[in-house]
Formats: sequence, structure tokens, C-alpha cells
Amino acid sequence: MTEQQINESIHGLLNLAHDGKILEAIDKYYHDDVVTQEGLNGEPRKGGKKSYLEFYKDFLDNMTEVNTFKGKAHLVGENVSAIAWDLDFNNNLWGKINFTELAIQEWKDGKIFKETYFYNPQV
Repeated sequence: MTEQQINESIHGLLNLAHDGKILEAIDKYYHDDVVTQEGLNGEPRKGGKKSYLEFYKDFLDNMTEVNTFKGKAHLVGENVSAIAWDLDFNNNLWGKINFTELAIQEWKDGKIFKETYFYNPQV
């Protein structure tokens, strides 16, 4: 996948997410066999897109307040991308979240195949 194609896909993903259509963004831009992971030491979340959509639906159903949920910057390269997310929300599952998260994506077959999240919850 070219950098231009990834850049166009990232813009589409961000537009959907900023419009509150996060599940639609996952469905459209994530590979059927996607694996996500919290940092380098986190356990990979397997089960593909179906499992990730279920996880995110539960996350969204437990959202109590959203102040900021915005991709504020992104980078693209050959079959890779990164998005810096500005996050400030309350969630029944996770409590109060207020930090910047860096999501690193690896692309395969025109979709996000692996995504790893980096953040400092102490900030």
C-alpha cells in the first residue's frame, strides 16, 4: 500500500471517528484478522475485527462523558502509520482518562492489520 493510499485511509478513519462513527471506522479500515496490543508488554488482543468491534461497542456503551476524542496528528510510511489521539473522557470501565495516546498501525491488504497503543496514564 502506498503512503498516499494510507494517508487517504487515515483521513477517512479520522473523519469517521471525529463524527462519532468509531464502529464504522473500525469496520471499514481494519483487517478481518486485526491484532491490537497495549504497549510492547501488553497481551495482544486476538479474535480479529469481530472481537475488536465487540470490545469497542462495550467501551462506547460505557462512555459517560466525552470532552475530547480527537486524532490531532498523524504520520504515514510504507505500510505503516501513526496517529496521536488527544483523549479526555469518563468511562464506567476505565474511569477518567486524560492523556495523549500514540497508535502505531501496520497495514496489510489495504487495512490496519496490527495496532499498538502507547500512552502514559500518569499524565
